Parts: sequence; C-alpha cells; structure tokens
Amino acid sequence: MHRCETGREGRALNTIVSNQPESAAKGATFASARAAALRVMGADALRGAVFLEGGLAPWLASGRDSGRLHGDVDFSVRLRDMPAVREWLAGEGLYDRALDSLDLACNASRADFGVHAIVGGVLVSFCPFSFDGGALIQRNAALRRFEGFDALFEARIPGIAEKDFVETRRLPSVGAVGFSTLEACRAAKGASGRPKDAADIGEIDRIGVDPARLGRVEAAFSRMRVECVAHEGAEGGSPDPVPDSAHWVRGVLDAAAALDGPARAALFGSCASRCIVGRGLLARFGEILRDAGGDIGAFFSLLGGEPGVSTEALVPGRAWAMEYASCTCPLVAGGLADDPALCECSRRSALFVLGKLFPGSAFEVGLEETVLSGGRACRFEIRLGDGTR
Repeated sequence: MHRCETGREGRALNTIVSNQPESAAKGATFASARAAALRVMGADALRGAVFLEGGLAPWLASGRDSGRLHGDVDFSVRLRDMPAVREWLAGEGLYDRALDSLDLACNASRADFGVHAIVGGVLVSFCPFSFDGGALIQRNAALRRFEGFDALFEARIPGIAEKDFVETRRLPSVGAVGFSTLEACRAAKGASGRPKDAADIGEIDRIGVDPARLGRVEAAFSRMRVECVAHEGAEGGSPDPVPDSAHWVRGVLDAAAALDGPARAALFGSCASRCIVGRGLLARFGEILRDAGGDIGAFFSLLGGEPGVSTEALVPGRAWAMEYASCTCPLVAGGLADDPALCECSRRSALFVLGKLFPGSAFEVGLEETVLSGGRACRFEIRLGDGTR
C-alpha cells in the first residue's frame, strides 16, 4: 500500500528488535533494496502478479541510483494472485508464517491483508488490492515485530481504474515487469508533503508523466478513506493500534480544546511555526517567492504547481484559494491523531509563512473545508487584510 495512505512511513519502523532486517534497523541501501526488488520482479512465477510501488519505483524505472536509504520494498498484488506470492516465497525459503496477515491473532475472519518477507536482509511487503463498485480496495497489515502492534488496514479509493494504478515496464536486466504507475506514485508522494520525498518526485518529473492520468489519480487519492479493520487487543488488549505517544497527543488536543481563544491561538501558533521551520517548509516557500520575483500573485501561481497543491486567484492581487489534495499533517500521517482541531494548526501555519514572506502585509486565512472534517480536500481562503497596499 502506498505509504502515505496508512501513515506507515511516518511511523517508519520505529520499534527495534533483535535480528531485524537491514531495512528495519536503519533503512536499506539503494543497492540492497534494488536487489531485493529485482529478485521478486524477475521471478517467472510472479510476472504480471506483483507491481513495485513507493519511493523505489521511479529509480528502478529510470535505472538511476536514488542515493538514499529505503525503509523497505513494497509491492501491490491483485488479491487473486496472493496464493502465488506465498507459494513462491515458500519455494525460495523466504516464507515466515509469523509475517503473514492470515495468522495474526486479530484477523478473526482470516481475510487476506498481505504478507511480509525478508529478502536479502530487506523487508518486502506484498499488499493485496481488488476493485469493488468502482473503488480500489487495498489492504495491508502492520506487524508487532516492526511497528510495535498488529493491525489490519483497508484503504478505499473511489474512481480509479486499474490501468491508472498499475502498469508494465521493461527493464534491461529482467524484461517486462510490474510497476505502480508513476502517476500513482507521484500522487502518493505529493500528498504526503514530506521534504524527504522531493527527490523521488523530482525523478518522476524528470522521467515524465501523463498529465491527464495524473489528474485522474490525484482526484481519486483525494477521496481516499482508510479504516483500521482489526488490531491487537480487539478481544481485550491494547485499546488502539497506535504508538503510545498518540495518547499523549490526544491529551494535548483535549487540553487545547479547554483553553480560551488567545491561549489556544498561542499554542497552535507555536506548534505551527516549529513544524514549518523544522520540516524545511519555510525555506521551500522562500525559494518559490524568489522564483516569483517577490510578487505575491506570481508566488501563489507558482505555489499551485507544487505537488498536491492547487491555487486560484479569487480577487487578483488581493485574495486566493489554496487547496491541498490530502491532509499533510505529520501527526496524521504518523497515525498519532485524526482530530479536526489540528486544522487550526494548519491555518496558523499559513499565517506564519505569509507573515515571514511578506512582513509588511497583514493576512486573513480562513478554513473552507478540511479532510479531517470530512471534506474532499483541505481548502484555505487567503485575503490581504484591510489597510494592506
């Protein structure tokens, strides 16, 4: 499953256990991840059944070295082909029953949520997908060994066709093999909002995408919903399939709700500025402003070309709409929170950035709709305040 869909990449294998694979401990080198992926993709029994996705996909497609570590290797697999995957793993001596979703204690229905394996010291995940009523259904399992808990996730993405989700590409060393489409990969990476994904997005753009297909995929991803179907403790254990720190975050949000307006504004304002600066986003916005020659209208126009972002001039030179295709909050992506109260932090982030970029101007930022509040996207309305020239 694309990592940003479940937040798994945000939590990124933060539980260290003995005898973990290379990728779980510190990330697999590109060479190791590539070798593991090609071993799977080049297997005759799996051709046409497995489709490489995630950050490794564009680099294998281009044949260039990513120059970074990869958390693991992910494959999408048609649900009907999962038995063939398990058979191949067993034949290669790679099948480990403890890494199979079918045998998780929380999986009472024994529905297939995929299987994991260690291939050449690299964690490889096989995530089943199918289609139901015009929607893509993709499943994945989190395992206690790597994530600190067992859980089953199901993502529903309406309005996406299989031809826009997966495809076949030819690689010089192995021939025709399965890939996630670059458009699906870019949509997932762009929606995450993480600076570390910028290199992968850049490589995809260097290769080139189909704009029409990318538009269809981004629209579908913006309507995606993810459900935790079952988790450890469903019969009386741990109450939530989330890291312990999530309970602390929820406590902070409960406390924030009890604050008066000025105190709550100060809290979210401080959190927003720390997040924007710490994640390197303020620097990126500064680069866009420089490219725009310091002009505010050109700035918003260029901002609308960033991955997962669209903008619209409502009143030229005075008011703009800014829309994110999905929630980019790292607390949400990391599975630590899903409270719409966090959207105030996003609003404060916009005010903070605009105040830094245009210190002589006053801005008003309104929340029109947000994903956490049930909207189709996160949409902000930005206006120059009265008295600003």
